Amino acid sequence: MDFVTLLKRLISFPSVTPDDGGSIDFIATILRDHGFVVHVKEFGPNKVKNLYAIYHGAHKGRNICFAGHVDVVPPGVGWDSDPFVATEQNGRIYGRGAVDMKGALACMLSAVISFIKQDKFVGAISFLITADEEGDATYGTKAMLEWMSGDGHIIDFAIVGEPTCEKMIGDVIKIGRRGSINFALKIIGQQGHVAYPDLANNPCPVIMRILNDLDLIVFDDETNLEITSIDTGNMVTNVIPAEISAKFNVRFTSKHTADSLIVMINEVVGRHTHHYVLDTSCNALPFVSKQSKLTDIFAETVYEQTKMRPSFSMSGGTSDARFIEAYCPILEFGLRSELAHKINESVEIGDLQSLYNVYYQALNNIFSFKD
Repeated sequence: MDFVTLLKRLISFPSVTPDDGGSIDFIATILRDHGFVVHVKEFGPNKVKNLYAIYHGAHKGRNICFAGHVDVVPPGVGWDSDPFVATEQNGRIYGRGAVDMKGALACMLSAVISFIKQDKFVGAISFLITADEEGDATYGTKAMLEWMSGDGHIIDFAIVGEPTCEKMIGDVIKIGRRGSINFALKIIGQQGHVAYPDLANNPCPVIMRILNDLDLIVFDDETNLEITSIDTGNMVTNVIPAEISAKFNVRFTSKHTADSLIVMINEVVGRHTHHYVLDTSCNALPFVSKQSKLTDIFAETVYEQTKMRPSFSMSGGTSDARFIEAYCPILEFGLRSELAHKINESVEIGDLQSLYNVYYQALNNIFSFKD
């Protein structure tokens, strides 16, 4: 099945995280029909589906794993077409997940199936696919890797198909990711009538000064703090609220630790008030993947196929690569990220062709490499 047909079929599954919408079984059937040994596992109270499938070549050798996810964010409103019915128009395919990351999955599947049909190779090719990446990621890749490790499945190198490119296919390969901390700040005041402010304690000006100071912090070139929510829960205009809350997130490099950032934020807040509650949640630590000759081979393949010399980056959001890197060297390479999660998400068919070419030729180059 070609990558365009595959993508259209994958888009048709309403796989809003963590529901696979039937897509895992669809992929499992395709892989079984092409000689893969397929394991589908369900984890958690919602029985989140995950897949690990492996195809063995002529002899034992390195296991190259393609990793990704079928789940998507909710489509939202305002689409020009049904987000779960693929629409082809003006050389583009529209649908939720076209970029993040059903397009890459379609290219991976198509490239791998074409490769194993035409070449006897030494080693193995595998897929690790989850339906729990866009949400909490508790019962997805992380849980699947733990099962795989306990069952004796070893991956030697992983290619994650997240959308990594910026302006052109081939310009960015990600070899690591930044860490992420969520902060929930509550400033406690005293409720009162707006006509008698001396008899109340308004927390709103306090949090405004705090957030202004936080927004002015200069960390380093790749660490940023973004304020995402401010809320009093106040439905009227003549009452000073008793408290106000704000949420913000820090994406950080290995120049910081989660603990050092929490201390820094507390110091800023403490300069303005002692009447506050600060809750924190760190769901990802920064990492750079182990060095591998296969990373260099993949980068050269990208240049060979796209004429773009890719830069190595840690930018962007978190991904399941943070779990896989504990088991083997990884890199991330996929489509352009500009339309990921947006209304009318779409991908150019030409970009899909370029990505397919990279994946297919990377398999040739990687399995031709002798240690």
